[in-house]
Amino acid sequence: MSSGVLEKHLDIISGNPVAESKSIEGYEGKAYTTNEKEIEGYKIATNKDYYEMLAKEDENFLSDNGVSSVEEYLQNNSIIASENYIPDNKEGTMTDSLIEVKYYYVPK
Repeated sequence: MSSGVLEKHLDIISGNPVAESKSIEGYEGKAYTTNEKEIEGYKIATNKDYYEMLAKEDENFLSDNGVSSVEEYLQNNSIIASENYIPDNKEGTMTDSLIEVKYYYVPK
């Protein structure tokens, strides 16, 4: 069965693309790796930027995780706020359905 990966590069504020998406074709069981890009006028989002975006998009994110702030969430999960956010599915094995890997960027 045909499979694949779609690597996206998005503005963390607007959700709009900041670079062309990359399609990686393959088959179920094939290994894949994606990477962030150097994009003029942007820098890769930090873990703090990413989880703040999640908290804004989902009003229950903090309460569902039993915390009152993004900082508390990061601390409880041993996530370093200032490190660059790297998607959990940056690399892996293709499945029988399309995998989307989303990298987020903030304006410099």
